[in-house]
Amino acid sequence: MSRDWSTLFGLLIRLLAGWVLCLSTGLQAAPLELTRAQVTLDVDGASTVRSVGLPYPWDRFHKGQAGRALFRIDFDLAAVPDGPWALYLPRVGTAYEVWLNGRMLEHRGDMAQFNGGDYGQVPRYLNVPVGYLAPHNRIEVRIRADVGRRGGLSRLVLGPMDEVYPLYLREYRLRSVGSMLVVGFSLVVGLVSLALWATQARVTDWGTTQRDPLYLYAGLAELFWTVRVGHTQIEVPPLDWPWWGVLPVAALGAWGAFMTFFCLELAGVRRSSRLAWGFRRWLTLLMLLGPLVGVLALGLGRPLVLTVWYAALGLSFLAFGAWFIGHAVRTPSRMQRVVAAAVVINVVTGLRDLYVFRIEPAYPSNAMMYYTSMLFGLTLGYVVLALLL
Repeated sequence: MSRDWSTLFGLLIRLLAGWVLCLSTGLQAAPLELTRAQVTLDVDGASTVRSVGLPYPWDRFHKGQAGRALFRIDFDLAAVPDGPWALYLPRVGTAYEVWLNGRMLEHRGDMAQFNGGDYGQVPRYLNVPVGYLAPHNRIEVRIRADVGRRGGLSRLVLGPMDEVYPLYLREYRLRSVGSMLVVGFSLVVGLVSLALWATQARVTDWGTTQRDPLYLYAGLAELFWTVRVGHTQIEVPPLDWPWWGVLPVAALGAWGAFMTFFCLELAGVRRSSRLAWGFRRWLTLLMLLGPLVGVLALGLGRPLVLTVWYAALGLSFLAFGAWFIGHAVRTPSRMQRVVAAAVVINVVTGLRDLYVFRIEPAYPSNAMMYYTSMLFGLTLGYVVLALLL
């Protein structure tokens, strides 16, 4: 009997030892998440050194200021890997250099020239060749951060290539490939809508030619949204900063205004209505203020102005969305109900983005409205086809 217990006990010991070995191997192979750094900051000619946690969103800690930073991240490895590893940075920029144990892994952009190219738009995946890692290691990340361009440094993920690459690929597909799909879709819907506005004309009883403004508003809304989303894919812009940054701000205001005008036309609201007239003028004013707000926020370092403008847009669209969905419920029109649902989803998502980007910045984070806007594009296509047929 004791022999049986001894055999069973030995088996359990071997199983436990095997489980511990597998667990330790798995822990060694799992990616490391590096979230602490010592940073040397150079802002307005003053240099400071401090210990910080990652991510480090530049615009949150240095509102309206440009500067440079050197992040030093020290870490140890229990064993030096004998296979290829990779380093994943969800966001870094505006321009940057990455060094590992004195060897440069990658650099993008001019570290000396502010307001140059923006290389923080997409996640970064860096190969770490065999022999670059040691028991004691230091990663150095140098960044140049421009005003209002979401510069900074996210957490770093280091590990075997087959563990790290799926993390990078998922973020890349969401931020880069997803944005390009939105751009292509919005461009097609916008051009088709404008083509219909130009060709679908009718002659009135007075002999004049009249075109349906519904198609015009739909086309302009989608084309401005193409500008809003598409700018994130251009690392070296054709315009100097801050003018390049003003463009998406103005495009957002125009997209919101024309989307609302489209909904008012769809609802059959008379232009002679005093309330509708006032609301149209209010949205037109916000749209025209967009470029000025962009210059004040991005060119003169007054980010609060842009936050207030975003809030005014969001609250205006929220009020309109509440009215429009109530109007759609009271009418038997399926088209209006479909559009109302898309408007509400976009408004709620826009308020979420306002909070995440302007009020309590998260880093890194993605503008979810880039993707929910496709619902509005789909409803525009549905409305256009329904009216044609």
